Amino acid sequence: MGRSTKSKNRSRMSQAFLDSLINKETDEAVRKPVLHNDIPFEVQPAEHIRDFVATMKDMISRYHEGRRKISSLEAEMQDILHFIEMGKDKDIQKGFKLYKRLQEIRKERRRCKNEVELLAPVFEAFSEKNLMSQLESLADECDRTKKFIDGRSYVMKTQILEDFFETE
Repeated sequence: MGRSTKSKNRSRMSQAFLDSLINKETDEAVRKPVLHNDIPFEVQPAEHIRDFVATMKDMISRYHEGRRKISSLEAEMQDILHFIEMGKDKDIQKGFKLYKRLQEIRKERRRCKNEVELLAPVFEAFSEKNLMSQLESLADECDRTKKFIDGRSYVMKTQILEDFFETE
């Protein structure tokens, strides 16, 4: 998933070693040519990880919203059923409207239950906040690595290239 601690330390030690070489008092002419890394990145892991985390958070949010909606719809159904059980008799037209409203509520409840059922495995796997924060930390580590690579340069240690280009 990520780089091992050992490789991070080696990279940092290599950079520290390179920095110490650069900072040594050397002939200024030897240090002039600097090569920078200008190779574009073909992959953007931090962006992909952040998109994935956002998608998982959205699904978890929809799961919670679906559960709340089911509860609300069930309360509405209970109100209607209790009215049918204990309320005063109404005319046929109002009774039919009540029947249609109960039908709408049950269809919406079924739609919500289906969505919640589909999202339940995602909720169980990704609702743990620690996992999301680990994924976000992973994206941050990818960003730090990208910045490190972008800032990487090479300072010449010898005059070999200057000598080479002077002879042409």
